[in-house]
Amino acid sequence: MTDAPDHEFGPVSHRIEPRWAMNYAAAVLDPNPALLGESRTVHCGYLAHLEWLIRQRIREAPVLAGARSVVQLTSSTSMMRPLEWDDDLEVTGRISSITPTATATVVATEFVVTHKTTATTAAITTATSLYRGLKLPPMADLPPDEHRMPPPGHGQLPLSSAVEIEFTDVAAHVYSECARIWVPFHTDLRESQRAGFPRLILHGTATLSYCLSALLGAVGVTDHARVKHFRCGFRKPVFVGTRARLVYATHEDETGTVVDFELRDPEGVPLLSDGVVTLAPAPQLLEPLWGTPQSLAQHSG
Repeated sequence: MTDAPDHEFGPVSHRIEPRWAMNYAAAVLDPNPALLGESRTVHCGYLAHLEWLIRQRIREAPVLAGARSVVQLTSSTSMMRPLEWDDDLEVTGRISSITPTATATVVATEFVVTHKTTATTAAITTATSLYRGLKLPPMADLPPDEHRMPPPGHGQLPLSSAVEIEFTDVAAHVYSECARIWVPFHTDLRESQRAGFPRLILHGTATLSYCLSALLGAVGVTDHARVKHFRCGFRKPVFVGTRARLVYATHEDETGTVVDFELRDPEGVPLLSDGVVTLAPAPQLLEPLWGTPQSLAQHSG
């Protein structure tokens, strides 16, 4: 086993501007008013842009030079605090392991988002990506962070509920511009074909965010502050101009509501699998902050 040179990246500072927070919701066609100015809440998938600020540096690292293309395999995110407008954040990343395969290399990375004002961790994402055409010696996993806990279990119930998701012909271009995540083979057909794909494919983070929006809408949750964990495995490319079926099931445990999900193509083949979203319980107010109906009536005249 060998140590990876330059395995830590960042920090990068970032402030969440309201314009771009709302644009991210628009990027995945989420009409939730709470994400479009009715509140300061930010779509939990916005983390993808923060991670992209570091992913660019990772992909340009000398140790990973020469890859023909990069395909994400898994993503698992734990949220310690919700994202809001004007949050002043700092993002860091690191390569945690390198595992060679017969024709490529699997690179595991970890991204940490810190709230600068409070000096607290906002979110941690662990991910794996396949660097196609790149062969490297293996690298030992670095000491795990205390927050890298195993994700919640899944598969307790049959995935009996479903919603349809349409990925339009321009989905990749809209996501690329609104999320500010620019990868040529997602928006340039020539680059896509050069990477081995016959058509444009949607970003993995876009596909996951579409699913998050659809799932929260299906279970009646508008407050993204309730999202505590989400994860999935990316099994097949999602081509633009196609439809997919999102199947899911919900159950309650000691942490709140757990939603297991899988995204399938029209033939039933999984596109995303092993999906889990964990939602904290909805906050309970004993009475409205502005008073009870009786007290309001007493002061009305």
